[in-house]
Amino acid sequence: MRIRIFLAVVFACLIANPMNADEAEYRLTFTGGWTLKPLPGNAHFSPLVGATHAEADAIFAAGGLASPGVENVAELGTTGVIVSEINSGVADGSLGSLILRPGNVGPAQTVIVDFVATPEYSLVTMLSMIAPSPDWFVGLHDFDLRPDGVWLDEVTLELNSYDAGTENGSTFSLSNPATVPQSFILPLDDVEPDGPLTGFGSVATVTLTRTDVDLFVPGDVNNDGEVNPLDVNPFVALIAEQIFIPAADINCDGEVNLLDVQPFVNLLNDN
Repeated sequence: MRIRIFLAVVFACLIANPMNADEAEYRLTFTGGWTLKPLPGNAHFSPLVGATHAEADAIFAAGGLASPGVENVAELGTTGVIVSEINSGVADGSLGSLILRPGNVGPAQTVIVDFVATPEYSLVTMLSMIAPSPDWFVGLHDFDLRPDGVWLDEVTLELNSYDAGTENGSTFSLSNPATVPQSFILPLDDVEPDGPLTGFGSVATVTLTRTDVDLFVPGDVNNDGEVNPLDVNPFVALIAEQIFIPAADINCDGEVNLLDVQPFVNLLNDN
């Protein structure tokens, strides 16, 4: 898995939901990038399914064996078995919460699903079948939303493509003979060096965006995306009327007052 874009903008203040101080709400945006031509008939991705979790390899692992649930996703695009596996993990405390977006996804379609992560369950895994195929899927594996104890604001990741090791076949086809004995989950390019997707690169990306914080640019009082002289008059008015907005609280003390003036001037000079 490659990180294509990482937004690590540090804001002076973050206004989080105080009722969920120990949780983080995220939106997973899945974007298909399967533009191989010609596409096979009925090309699509299956419903997105996954979970938050604490331990590595809780859902699947490259080099490990696919569970019945992962096998069903990879071969058939069905989620019933893996949802049962995940719900059992949630019940016994080994997993945090289910992530599920029903419905197939077009090869270049964008869809979203929201979920909640906690410090205990800050890893996220999801997968979706590359269909039609013997047992190929795209997956996000053990991605940590809280590295070094700080929740990420936003990150975009290129998904790896995998062979589940459960069904033979090297073309876009269904209903192939089972792999006996079952083999290991491995990167698709390694298993199918002459396959139709070999060398194509990532066929999908996911963007994970935190949604329970108000992100803003300190000093951008008029909310035009820049700190410039156009912010001066509204900033002065807020000081005079003692009106609080986060972008004007430059020193992050919870108030908009004269103590914010010099930091505001510094921001203007820096820009």
